[in-house]
Amino acid sequence: MRKVLLIFLLLIIFAASSNAEAFIFKDAKGTIKQADPRATFSPIKTVIKTTTEAFIQNSKNQLWIAVPSIESTTLLYSDNLDHVFKEFNLAIGKLTNFSENNSLLHFIYEKDNQHYYRQSDYTGSFLSSPVLISKTPAAQTAMSTSKDIIIFSLISKDKKTIQTYKSTNNGKTFIDSNISSSGFDKYEEIISNGDEILAIANNNNTYKIIRYKNIDGTWIEDIIYLTNNKIEKLKIIATELQETIILFYQELGSSFWIAFSATNNVGTYPQEIKTNQEGFEGLHCSENTLFLISNNNLSKVLSLSSLDFHPLNPHAPLITINKPEDNQWFRPEATILFEAIATDPDLDLSSNPKIELTIGQETYRDQIYYYPELNKIFGFVKLPKKIANGKHLIEIEISDQKGNKTKKQINFSVDSTHPLAQAPSSPTGQTDKIILKFEEADSGIDLDSSIIKISSASLEVMGTLEANISDICFYPKDKLEDGKYQIAASLRDKAGNSGPQQNFNLIIKEGFIGQESIAKTGVSSILRAGPNPFSPERNDFKLFYTLSVPSEVKLFIFTINGQNIYRANSASSAAHTITWDGKDQFGLFVPNGVYLFALTHGESIQRGKIIVLR
Repeated sequence: MRKVLLIFLLLIIFAASSNAEAFIFKDAKGTIKQADPRATFSPIKTVIKTTTEAFIQNSKNQLWIAVPSIESTTLLYSDNLDHVFKEFNLAIGKLTNFSENNSLLHFIYEKDNQHYYRQSDYTGSFLSSPVLISKTPAAQTAMSTSKDIIIFSLISKDKKTIQTYKSTNNGKTFIDSNISSSGFDKYEEIISNGDEILAIANNNNTYKIIRYKNIDGTWIEDIIYLTNNKIEKLKIIATELQETIILFYQELGSSFWIAFSATNNVGTYPQEIKTNQEGFEGLHCSENTLFLISNNNLSKVLSLSSLDFHPLNPHAPLITINKPEDNQWFRPEATILFEAIATDPDLDLSSNPKIELTIGQETYRDQIYYYPELNKIFGFVKLPKKIANGKHLIEIEISDQKGNKTKKQINFSVDSTHPLAQAPSSPTGQTDKIILKFEEADSGIDLDSSIIKISSASLEVMGTLEANISDICFYPKDKLEDGKYQIAASLRDKAGNSGPQQNFNLIIKEGFIGQESIAKTGVSSILRAGPNPFSPERNDFKLFYTLSVPSEVKLFIFTINGQNIYRANSASSAAHTITWDGKDQFGLFVPNGVYLFALTHGESIQRGKIIVLR
């Protein structure tokens, strides 16, 4: 009896300590779930399994789930806490947007690349005829409803424009307008927020969140957030605060973060909550408390009233970071030159304002200086010897004499491994270029700082260099003549890591058939090959094949790096046999390993692998 009473008291205490209410959400697999922060046991329960395309709307104890198919939509409705559903079939096209307002349901659906609007009561009984809104094919759509106002927005298929359609008479008619991409290559996402539109735009991996507001028929653009890191999955979080909060996802530093910004606070820096991307099902706000849902678990993250973003303070200093560049590469122990411009609207920055520069867990104050006559923040910061490879975050904060402060963030990356060149294939028949492959971990080759010298008989060969992800191509000014060449390479990557000088010899024989020279067409028929693996001292590797037309057959053996080490010819009709004794062109047995063979007959070729194993 005492135990039962104790549990009952604990339940009362927990309920009293948590004002948050239960909420409904959809997981990544399309399962509709209910999360109740007040529940002591099993705070997350499955409501019903649907599809990933299902839409959810709920108000108090009412819950609507719209499950679209190509030509119809199934509407599930429940008005009880046990979620016993009534099912209605709606004969409309493929549903793209679904909204509820004062127990009126708003549907936008697509049919023959055109979008239509219909309205129904809470049971799905239509109250209006279909209204054609748009004939524009869409990459993504969004809708918001409030009282008699309905706003439908779409991103065009080419992602260059946003088309908006607004109704002020409860969906009877719609007025359209366009938003162009303002130089950004494409829009990635949009959501509607009352009479505003929020969009993610991307131009060459520079992302920004834009707020559009229609004032007297003109769309006014405000940039809420700008970054070089990919951002996605915009979401509005309804709060009881005076400011609306948006949620988006972003990689900052070496971790996955969830970032926030207030829609009515242009320029507000985001707040980050560190979480693991795997198993992440979303965030939900209930009674101004933010909850994280991950791996079917519910946990309180924070109270939104404690967040440290405020309306853009017109009295706060402004910071523009000039150096380092966003996403610039550095090596461990490198010295970072930091340079920024700081201005203050009230001109009350002291000659020695409070400045903090943070990298990871380290805060640097003594190395950063402010020069008031230049409005410049300047300093040098040395990275530690032990710093992990990958992305990191630099954050700077400055305060004026009245305590108004501003933060600014940029990313940088660390690469601790120097590049190394690989020996070129030799001999080679290529006379128009020399290919030098290399190994580089992350940052890429800095060709301007690398030294590559090619010479023959003590005379330097002049030419130009080009680099891609895995190799460097040297294009000589004149065609290379047969002979021996020396290559001296000292490679440096974009993080400043320099490799040792490496020396290679290269033999050029014009007309020499290497692996890269063999035509790729049809093949002869190989009947049998083996033994494979084989031991050269014990037996030979044999290829048995047939030819439809008598012709010369050539066998080429290559190392795994593409160097031709052996070739043999055979000519006859009917069945054929060609052998390799495991020796190179100098008569020496090759070491154990994997080798490649190419059997050519006229324009045809067939390839395979040989394993030498003793």
